[in-house]
Amino acid sequence: MSNFIAVAFCGYFALLIILFSVKNLLLKDKTSLNLPE
Repeated sequence: MSNFIAVAFCGYFALLIILFSVKNLLLKDKTSLNLPE
């Protein structure tokens, strides 16, 4: 059972990191698109 908890914990952290990276990329794209060239 403890093994399952460890795997779930690692997966949760990986998902958070991926979501954070995607959000940063989207925000970066949005700001670069809004900036006048």
